[in-house]
Parts: sequence; structure tokens; C-alpha cells
Amino acid sequence: MKLTLDRFAGIGHAEIRLDGLTVIAGQNNTGKSTVGKSLYSLFNALNNIQSRLLQQRREEIEEQSMSALRAYLGAVRSKRGRYPNVYEINAYIDYVIAQYRNGTYSKHDPRREQYRNRITEELLRVADQEIGQNADQDAVADVPEALSEFVDQLFSDIDEILNYPEDELVKTVLSDYFGDMFHNQVTPLSGDGQRTSVNLDIKNKHIDITFSNNECSTAVRDIDIEHDAIYIANPFIIDTLSKQFYVGQLDIVEQNLRNKLLNQSGRPANTEDGLGANMIRRTIARDKLADIEQLIDGVIPGSIQNRADGYYLNSPKAGGAVKFENMSTGLKSFAVLKMLIEHGKFGERDVLILDEPEIHLHPEWQMKYAEVIVLLQKAFDLTVVVTTHSPYFLDAFNLYSRKYGTSSAASYYVSQRDESNVIAFEDVTDGIDAIYRMMAGPIDVLNDLRDELEERGA
Repeated sequence: MKLTLDRFAGIGHAEIRLDGLTVIAGQNNTGKSTVGKSLYSLFNALNNIQSRLLQQRREEIEEQSMSALRAYLGAVRSKRGRYPNVYEINAYIDYVIAQYRNGTYSKHDPRREQYRNRITEELLRVADQEIGQNADQDAVADVPEALSEFVDQLFSDIDEILNYPEDELVKTVLSDYFGDMFHNQVTPLSGDGQRTSVNLDIKNKHIDITFSNNECSTAVRDIDIEHDAIYIANPFIIDTLSKQFYVGQLDIVEQNLRNKLLNQSGRPANTEDGLGANMIRRTIARDKLADIEQLIDGVIPGSIQNRADGYYLNSPKAGGAVKFENMSTGLKSFAVLKMLIEHGKFGERDVLILDEPEIHLHPEWQMKYAEVIVLLQKAFDLTVVVTTHSPYFLDAFNLYSRKYGTSSAASYYVSQRDESNVIAFEDVTDGIDAIYRMMAGPIDVLNDLRDELEERGA
């Protein structure tokens, strides 16, 4: 897999190979995180897009149908009352959604008129019942006209929603997702009108997206995205698990990760059949994860418990149960991985993006963390993108990839700004010493200062 970005945010041009583990190093403010964020946006915007759009169409149809029904009932009654559930409307919605899913939906479907007649008959009965209760003869005279207007509007709304081009909806989804992720700064700030593009190549099949004025202008898809993407940027996300949050309080990355940690994307943990969420995936993955869980337990032994007053790590090292909020930041980093693994959130060929995870880790734990990620990548054939500033972390990825036989699927890049302040990426997979030299720069400065101070006797 290869990701290509052209004139994207501050990046001039980037071609990033994504065949397993991809490590990106560079100075601050050189676009390292932009690669992971763009990949995350692409996958999560387009993941199972057809089924998500169909669900959205259905919800829109149901909402507009209820709105039209309220208007109709308001026209045939002299005072407000309860709004009955109209079975035939629901039955028709079920029918057209099934037809649309099968690719057989048509305005000329012969059953369309049958449903229209059934809806009309049922609504006449509803109106008669309501009018009988309210005894308003003026309303009785208005029933046929109001009913005809309602049914016409109902079928017109359904046709409009189902016939709206999918390509236009996909562009809106991409505009919204990338806009949220990059705070509506996808295209270059220079605003010179040149094309901003994102291209994903998967086994010679492409997804090509272009942006103009921060809006998706074209989206060509030769392949469907069926895999999930997980983005981990902040271990403090686990402090939010014991609190109530509403839509908009967390950004899109935080909300998605929080949902996975709470296991909200699968079935509830306690179901009537006793199977639990992601049971099959967790069971299949158990053997693959034995070594990984042993590594994590070496750092963060114990069990994670969800109690009435919040989440705890019940750990023998701590002498009891410790609330998540009171754990060290390093432990929180491992707790995030532990929960994702226990909930079965990693699937075959999924995407995992880690934004400078070493910030909160001692060098010894950086090594452990890198080993866990290398083993996860191997176990699930993940696409992993890691940004880092740490020579320890970089070295750990390099050596553990060699130890576990995955070095051929590892790529290394350096990001930097040129004299025009444009960000570019250099592939240094065949010479990662370039990264070490870059990271050693501050040490050289300190050594020079040390020599100077010693000469001065300071």
C-alpha cells in the first residue's frame, strides 16, 4: 500500500510506503503527524461507506416521513393529540430500503402503487378516528386534499433521498471528515488554486481524492475500504472513561478511541445469549496474543475493572485497585493497548497510527512498547504508522523488526522543510543512520557547550 499526498496542508509532495511498519522521524512542525491523520481520515471516512450511507438514507427518510405525517395529522384535526404509528409507511420504508440494497429499487416498481393504496387506506382510517374524536366537520372536508398532499410528498421525499448520487454524498463525507481532522485547513494556506490531492494505492487499485478550498471536489474509488483505523495520540483518553461526554466535547480522534475503549462499537458486553462483545474475534486472536499479553503484563500486571465509580487497574504491584486517573502516564499508555487487545479491537489488516507515543515513556518502556507494536503488526498483518523523536524508540523498532522477521515490511522516513518552507519526506529505509544523525544534533550541541565550559573552567 502507498499513500501519496500532493500540496496537502503544508506538505509539497510525499510518497509513503505502508507495507507493515512505517516509522517517520523529523523535527517539530515538519508534517510527521499529517501523514497519519490523512491516512486515518481516509480509512474512517470510507470504511464500509455504502452501508453507512444506506443507513443515513433510511434515517433521513424516516425523519422526513414523520415530519410529513405530523403536518398531515395537524391538517385533519382541530387539536393536537397523539401521533399514531402508521404501519404501512414503515412497511414501505422497509421494502424500498431492501430493494435499494439489492440494486432493484425503481420508481416504476409495480408494488409501489400497492403500497400507496395501503398507506392511503390506513391514513384515512387514522383520520376518521381522530376526526370522530374531535367532531370538526371542516376537518372532514379537508381530509382527501391533505391526504393526497401527504402521500405525494412522502413518495417524492423517498425518491429524492434514494436517487441522490452516492458520489456527491461521499464527497460530503470526505469534506466533513478531513475538515474535522485538519480544522478546515486541508488545502495550502497560500491559496494559489493548485490541486490538493490524496491518493491511496492498494495492490494497483486506487482511491483518488482532490480538494479545492478545503472541500472535496472529486473522489474516484476503485476499491472499497473494509478495515478499521485506530489513532492513539494521547494516553490521557482513559481518564475520560469514567465521565459522561456529549457529542462535540471531544475531537473526532478522541471520541473514536474512547468508543473502542468503552467497547461501544460492538455488542454490549452482557447480552442475553451470554456471548459478549466481539466474542469470535477475541477467541480467534487469543493464541496470537499470548506473547503480547505476557509482555504487557510485565509492565502493567493485573486486571482492568469497570466499577460503579469508574475504571480501576487491580494490580498486585500497586497492592490493590488503582483508579485510572491516579495511574502514571506511562502505565496509561500500556493500559490503552491492553484494553484494545482485551476488547478484540484489532482485526486482520487494520490500520494503527501512533503519534509520538514515546513522549510519556521511560527509555526502558519505550523498548517494551515498540516490541508490543512489532508483535501486534506481525500477528494481525497491521499497517502501522509511528511518528517519533526518540533514538531509543527508533532503534527498538529497527531491532525488534529484525528479531521477529518483519524488517522487510518496515519503512523509515525523515520529514523536513526546504528553503521554501515546504515539507518533504525522504525515504531512508536503506540508510536509517540519517535519522540517528539528525537526532544526535542536539547532543552534539550540548557536547560543544560542555567543551566550551570546560575550557573556561566553568
